[in-house]
Amino acid sequence: RLTPRLAWNANLTLSRNTIKKFTEVLYDYGTNYDQYNEQNNTYADTDISFSPNVIGGSSLTWRLVRNFDVTALSKYVGKQFLDNTSNDSRKIDAYFINDLRLSYSIKPSWMREIGISLLMNNIFDVKYASNGYTWGYFSGLQEAHRQNYYYPQAGRNFMVMVALRF
Repeated sequence: RLTPRLAWNANLTLSRNTIKKFTEVLYDYGTNYDQYNEQNNTYADTDISFSPNVIGGSSLTWRLVRNFDVTALSKYVGKQFLDNTSNDSRKIDAYFINDLRLSYSIKPSWMREIGISLLMNNIFDVKYASNGYTWGYFSGLQEAHRQNYYYPQAGRNFMVMVALRF
């Protein structure tokens, strides 16, 4: 608690998640797509896919009046890779998003609590992807196709929540 009406919670994760030795297998279909061979690429001390080195979060809650809170929520996720090769051409960019939550609760005599919240997600309308996948293959001696697919996340959006506690 920073003051009786202002509270701040934060978290930070710093990690290094690696594979000591990783062998990527790509299929080679030949120049006329009439063959089927495997091409192996070996990587040492490579990042594990979907394992960002930095994740951070923060919530700053201000109690405006009794039973009514305003919370600013922030989340940072560092870059992460779509596969285990640590190749920058196959990564998800780092992103930083902010949400705002308005919460009101009452405690009637006939139940423990009624809570109503309005959550405004991604208030700055950040364009980001939080997941995806990659795929590739060889055609002859050169890598013919390597494609990345991303799952874009919602822009600014709103949610209403009602919580009943008995």
